[in-house]
Formats: sequence, C-alpha cells, structure tokens
Amino acid sequence: MGAELDGGFEAWARGAEPRLLRAAFLLTGDRQLAQDRVQDALIRTYVRWARVGNDNPEGYARRAVFTSHVDAWRVARRSVSAGSGDDLGQPPAEGHERSVVDRDELRLALLRLTERERAVVVLRYLYDLTEQQAARELGLAVGTVKSAHARAIGKLHALLRPDPACLEGEPR
Repeated sequence: MGAELDGGFEAWARGAEPRLLRAAFLLTGDRQLAQDRVQDALIRTYVRWARVGNDNPEGYARRAVFTSHVDAWRVARRSVSAGSGDDLGQPPAEGHERSVVDRDELRLALLRLTERERAVVVLRYLYDLTEQQAARELGLAVGTVKSAHARAIGKLHALLRPDPACLEGEPR
C-alpha cells in the first residue's frame, strides 16, 4: 500500500483507537481481550482502507470490533463470568472512591447482560446511536434492537437499583 494510504490510516487509527478500546472493554470486560478485538478491527479496516477510508472508517472499525467479539463468542461457546452478583452491593464510598465503585458496579452489571444486549447498550449510550443506526451496525432488525434494549435496561435497573430501605426512594 502506498505512503498516502498508510499515512492517512495511521493518523486516523491513532485518533480512533481510544474510542474503539473503550467500546471493546465494555463488551468484553477484559482489557487484553479488548485490545485484541481492536487490533483485529484495525487490521480489517486497514485492508479495506481504500474503500472505507473516505466513507465512515470508524463505523466500519466499530462494527468489526462487535463482529470479532460475537464471532469469538460463538466459536468458543462461552461468555465472560460476572460472578454471583453479590459484590454489586458494596457500601457507599465518598468522593472519588464512589465514582470508582459506581464504574465497577456498572462494568459488572454490563457483564451480566447477553452479548446482544451489551452490544446494543454500548452502541446506544457510548456512541449515542439511534435504534436504526444500532440495528444497521449489528445487522439486526430495528425491532430486535428495541427489545434487546428494553431487556437490557430492565436488567441494569434491577442490578443497579439501590436498596429501597437504605434510601427511601431517593435517586442514586
């Protein structure tokens, strides 16, 4: 591939990699696995750079991350274990510690969703895509995205809802 192509891809990849890593981490729950998924997506994007470079390379790479993750999950027929869920009820912490606990609780709750539900939540909330855009990215019907989204949000509410006896209905 020519120097122009390599240079354009390299600059784009440096800027897109952190966003792709964040999405991949939310999908996998594992930093090393997320890096593997992103590396695979960047390779796929590089190979097709002449076709996708001027169109929507980040969308293409993002879909490659999701596809790579789903492919690996299907082949292995296993999913990430999120534990028993008992660790979601950690005592409240103050200041910075609270945000770390909240982030960890959210990560663990996301891991308890199905692969499809997690992918829909990541696309809808991390990338702020519409249901139609998420459906296109995942190759699903819009109705499937809507139902997966509703199930995922219901599960997340159940997992992350504070104990009503502690807060007497106050939002978290």
